Amino acid sequence: GFIEGLLNANTDVTLVAGDEIFATGGPFTITASGTGDLSLRIGNMISGGSGAFDGGGSYGGDCGSLGICSDVGVPNGSFNFAPDTSGDINLTGISINIAGVFTASAGSATGNVNLGAVSAAQVGINQQNTALATGNVVTGALTATNGSVLIDAGATTGNVTTGNLSGRNINVNQNGAPVATGAVSLGNVSAQDLVRVDAGTASGNLSVGGITILSGSHSAELDLEAAGGNVNIGGNVSVTATPSAANARTDIAGLIVNVNGNIVVNAGATGTGSVDIQAVNGININGNVAVAAGGDSASIDLRT
Repeated sequence: GFIEGLLNANTDVTLVAGDEIFATGGPFTITASGTGDLSLRIGNMISGGSGAFDGGGSYGGDCGSLGICSDVGVPNGSFNFAPDTSGDINLTGISINIAGVFTASAGSATGNVNLGAVSAAQVGINQQNTALATGNVVTGALTATNGSVLIDAGATTGNVTTGNLSGRNINVNQNGAPVATGAVSLGNVSAQDLVRVDAGTASGNLSVGGITILSGSHSAELDLEAAGGNVNIGGNVSVTATPSAANARTDIAGLIVNVNGNIVVNAGATGTGSVDIQAVNGININGNVAVAAGGDSASIDLRT
């Protein structure tokens, strides 16, 4: 297809709409092995120079009639993006598998992002929307083959629901202001170095399947927090750092913490390992808790 051809030609592609980006029919698949990045944004294109969109022809800058903007043939500079305050992205019927970076951002203040499965070098959702106030994120499985999975919901009200997540780092609700009211529900999570997930500070549970962190080059860190709700882990937790001096750490905090599996933390030969769980109303672990470290300390701290 047209988009795949550009991505395979190592050309970055940005799809822009003022109200909604959506697809009908399907299911569809976007597959590209080129290094072109794919971005989805709610807003409009404006001229970056003194000229209008007058590139002419069937491609060069004719945004109005074709919905395709290019700086090819535009005489006075390239294009810039201006965000709209509200708008949604609804592409649940599309699977995306590209070699470049994938990003999707809803309206700058309000908007939802709904996606199917995405595999890309890095996956970012609402990373350009640090002021997003109200908005949910619902996706299939997200895989970052050479980077991080970064997801943010609305800071006032916003839920996050995903399939399985995989990447070097997994960050949920870490970019903008802390989410006040919002639940987080994730599938199984696999990372190489770091997993940080926050649910709502006022209300909202954090639910996740099993968690595996295996770092061969850095310390390994797991940080889960639901200040206004419960943390529910549906499988085993394994946090391992193999470099000699690397540390391995697991921190979990919520009103109630429920773990349906084992918690195993392994630090490097001279590193430090720890498990720290804080829960005001109780801790329930249906399994064993084990920490191994060859360095200064190995600690387990369970507090209610």
